[in-house]
Amino acid sequence: MYEVAESNKFSATELPSMLPFPKHNRSTITSKAIKAQIQGKMIKSLVFRAQAISLALICSSIRGGEEIFKNKLKILSMNS
Repeated sequence: MYEVAESNKFSATELPSMLPFPKHNRSTITSKAIKAQIQGKMIKSLVFRAQAISLALICSSIRGGEEIFKNKLKILSMNS
């Protein structure tokens, strides 16, 4: 695997036009790239849900945990 600097990343629609493949293969590459992006978002969503659930369990055992949970959940949602 190659590490790519943040500034060198390309969107799924930009990528195929840059690849040295025949045009008839480009749409397949685009659809695969888009599917990979969607799967990445789904995984991110699952991770967010898992973090929120564990946060809720921790905060439920703390006095004043509901307020802490609300604040931490806002921070969590901003990061994901």
